[in-house]
Amino acid sequence: MNKQDVWERKGIKIKCLQYLIDNNEKIRVIEKLFSV
Repeated sequence: MNKQDVWERKGIKIKCLQYLIDNNEKIRVIEKLFSV
């Protein structure tokens, strides 16, 4: 395992986390729209 490979894996994890957070925000907006 070289350092570049480790950083690439960390980058992928961070992108996945950002994607999940973005989806959670969208879901909350949709829930607010439907709860009205």
